[in-house]
Amino acid sequence: MRRGLKTELLVLVTLVGCSRLAFADFAATVNPGAIAWSDPGAEQSIGWRFFVDQEITITRLGLYDAGGDGLVSNHVMGIWRVKKTGGLRLEQWVNISGNGDLKTDHHVYATLASPFTIVPDPVPYVLGGVEYYERWLVGVWSPRGSVDSLILRPQNVATFPIEAAGIIRFQNYTLKLWTDYPNTTLGDVSFDPQKWFPWPATGSDGHFGVNFQYATTPVAVPAPGAVVLCGIGLGYAGWRCRRQTV
Repeated sequence: MRRGLKTELLVLVTLVGCSRLAFADFAATVNPGAIAWSDPGAEQSIGWRFFVDQEITITRLGLYDAGGDGLVSNHVMGIWRVKKTGGLRLEQWVNISGNGDLKTDHHVYATLASPFTIVPDPVPYVLGGVEYYERWLVGVWSPRGSVDSLILRPQNVATFPIEAAGIIRFQNYTLKLWTDYPNTTLGDVSFDPQKWFPWPATGSDGHFGVNFQYATTPVAVPAPGAVVLCGIGLGYAGWRCRRQTV
């Protein structure tokens, strides 16, 4: 019995130490010192579209926190699937306000009800000789009277480490102004996150402060902690082998 427990411990330590660990990071990062001007806030839907080249799991959606003191208004954030044959579908959405449940790197984040996994689209839809791949949009609806500044200028105040890593391909920003909306509020029973989809693409020179936290399993070498655990497991295995042969 004692030998069996030791063997199980050895296997567990070795597997945990040598396995690839999940990697978590944020899609975008913003340099507040480079901001020359920011939108004062209004009723609007903003976001950005992208293609996925590597499987990712989105765990939180976040907004830029201009003052670093939390969001004043309550916003609705979502992930939309932009179908390659036309149309769209809201996959997940969450309310975000105040300090959310995570505050880091000038952003406030809210956790999704359940992690949402996106896989690359390998087969395009061909129409008129043009290939269309499935796209995704992460966006936010801000209520009328919002004072949270979400559009930041110039555009290069933000970078997309997730794109530099080859995980996604950024397509464009989207924007729908308050003038396109009826007089409604978030608390109104007629509120429907589906209809607030920010359809129009924009050539704005600003960055829209929408962000998300994601996780993926890298194909690179294990993290230092994993290497240490792996070494412990293998060292113990070697010691056991030597002891049994004596």
